Amino acid sequence: MKLWRTLCACALAVTVLGCGAAYAAETEEVMVELPEVYFDGTTRLDEFSLFEDATWGEDDTKYREQLSDQGKKLYDGFEELFSEGIPAIDTTGARACITLERAYTGTISPSSYGNNAQAALNAWNEMVKADIYGAMSAFTYDHPEYFWIRTDMGFNSSGFVTNQEMTCSANAKFYLSENCESVEQINAFNQAVNEVVKNLKDAAEGMSSVEKLAFFDNWLAANNVYNTEAANASEGYIKSDVTPWSVIGGLVSEYSPVCEGYAKSLKLLCDQVGIPCITVSGTANGGGHMWNAVKLDGT
Repeated sequence: MKLWRTLCACALAVTVLGCGAAYAAETEEVMVELPEVYFDGTTRLDEFSLFEDATWGEDDTKYREQLSDQGKKLYDGFEELFSEGIPAIDTTGARACITLERAYTGTISPSSYGNNAQAALNAWNEMVKADIYGAMSAFTYDHPEYFWIRTDMGFNSSGFVTNQEMTCSANAKFYLSENCESVEQINAFNQAVNEVVKNLKDAAEGMSSVEKLAFFDNWLAANNVYNTEAANASEGYIKSDVTPWSVIGGLVSEYSPVCEGYAKSLKLLCDQVGIPCITVSGTANGGGHMWNAVKLDGT
């Protein structure tokens, strides 16, 4: 986790000035923690008011461009870490997860909260929540190739008070589904996905951008059946099987996708051939839906 110690350089400095009394003793040290803030796999980004769907970033493709400056730094840390391979998987808890220690840090003054360390940490927690969830969500939207971090997300904060200042940090967590709890499982899925992507990319060689897009879209439609069982299942389904909501469902023959799996698969294929493409989250017929927005010849 050396990377995440380095990421302390992107700390949020949220020192709040107030008229509260000085801390009881300048040398007194207090450690406080908060329960995990948890976002399940069904949490919607538009309900969280983080993104404008189909708003193109400066590089034409990334949800990253819609994040705050602190969110972008956190996103970049995720990108650097995951590009190096699969991080260590923690299987000691009830759910397997990848924990990124001290992913986000900052300071706050307990004197503004009646010298109540718990209240100060609660305030910091609320201030950073949108940045952390936004960065984690934007990363999964922009990178469908990391299908194994698709499921649930969370973070837990702690603070250490000394000399009237609280130093806060949050550990970011990506929870894994039950069929992606080991490096071996993830590598097997990766191999299957990469083989299909290579074959389709090779088959599209020499086509125009319009022809490539049509080829990929038609292939996905012809080789998949919508997974109604997963679409109608309870929240627990995604905890046991990530495939319908990921590129596995859209690209690997023995699985089948819901709309999200289709959309992420098309984005992955477009990414491979340089066609600007994003996934768009919204509603259709009264329910959640995901589709794509694509730029062809700059439009």
